[in-house]
Amino acid sequence: MSAWAPSKNRGAYDFECWNWINPRCCGLMWGPPGARDWIYEVDAKSKNPKSIGPLVLQNMLAVAQSEDIWDWWAHNGGKYDVAFLLEAVISLGWEATGHVAAGRVVALYLKPAGFKKPLRLYDSMALLPASLKNVAKDFELRSAKLLGDSDYNLDVRKWTLRRLEAGCKADCEVVLDALDKAESLLEEWGGGLR
Repeated sequence: MSAWAPSKNRGAYDFECWNWINPRCCGLMWGPPGARDWIYEVDAKSKNPKSIGPLVLQNMLAVAQSEDIWDWWAHNGGKYDVAFLLEAVISLGWEATGHVAAGRVVALYLKPAGFKKPLRLYDSMALLPASLKNVAKDFELRSAKLLGDSDYNLDVRKWTLRRLEAGCKADCEVVLDALDKAESLLEEWGGGLR
């Protein structure tokens, strides 16, 4: 499959961070609307930002092995989310290749030792260049971004665990719903995601 032709077997992932560089949690969501699976990991040791990345990658790999989901999307992931995983990839000794454009990682391919298929990570902002809040509004999605300025003005470490998970989950839902909607609009004209 071409680098510019992601599959329909996809999931979304989202990190929430403090100080923009320290991961606090990450959620993974995949599956059809109304029946999506969800894995959520909180870095209880927020003083150790490296601890969550390898766990997220292992979860991605476990999903890919059981559900055949090999494509993962994050909105603006090419600027932020990918960085937390690249650090883990190096420590795990996985192969990594990718495409960079306009200062962001548009596509990243991660291959664990012994695996034929790579995990493919894409930045949905490269496809839908707007804030996640505006994407949900413009595409008239039933899902919406939950977290706003009133949340981000606080130190993420002070958020309740419930708010942290709900915000992370909502972001993943918007990404998957937006990709489904964009793909359906493109397919009406004989196109597809690239």
